[in-house]
Amino acid sequence: MDLGSNIKRLRVEHCLTQGELGKIAGVSPMAVSQWENGRAVPRMGAIQRMADYFGISKSSLIDDEADGFVAGSVHYEVTSLTAPVYGRISAGDALEMLPVTEEAYVIPPVAESHPDGFFLTVSGDSMDKIMPNGSLVYFDKSAEVRSGDVVAVTVNGDDATMKRIFFAGDTIVLHPESNNPSHRDRSIDASDPDAPQVRILGKAVWHYLVNDERL
Repeated sequence: MDLGSNIKRLRVEHCLTQGELGKIAGVSPMAVSQWENGRAVPRMGAIQRMADYFGISKSSLIDDEADGFVAGSVHYEVTSLTAPVYGRISAGDALEMLPVTEEAYVIPPVAESHPDGFFLTVSGDSMDKIMPNGSLVYFDKSAEVRSGDVVAVTVNGDDATMKRIFFAGDTIVLHPESNNPSHRDRSIDASDPDAPQVRILGKAVWHYLVNDERL
């Protein structure tokens, strides 16, 4: 039985409506419907709240028989392949990094190839050609970054943004991939001691779009 079926079975067994379960999990009735129909996957925080309410372990809710995560047309196990989600990252103007809020699923091929990773949630539209607002993006902290890669960067320490990065001599270019023409390249001269300091947090290696459970 898959995760969505487990959620529906427990909801029905406890005589709950989708709205009532949504209140327990901290999401909308629409989110619960999407889980049960297999169109979306709940985040770990919502899974924990449901497990607490039903008096079962989180793994029991996730792992009942053939449970897993669907990416495209491929079904993957999700029992222990998770990574921390460090809040939201701007795909527009820079945004302050937030502390760890939860964990999210990583499919086995990605987790095995990039074990030193973390998630950030996209907020904004400056990368919406490839990563829409609300996407969970998995970054490898140890991967080699080359010109043209999509990266998470901090600018002047506390601000974080996601852009395609290009290196041209001493110049660093943060390039948006947006349908919104208001987003433009930002060039930083690394040789200028007064220029903003750019630190690369990780290279984007995988992403998926999750439903906005707050709606």
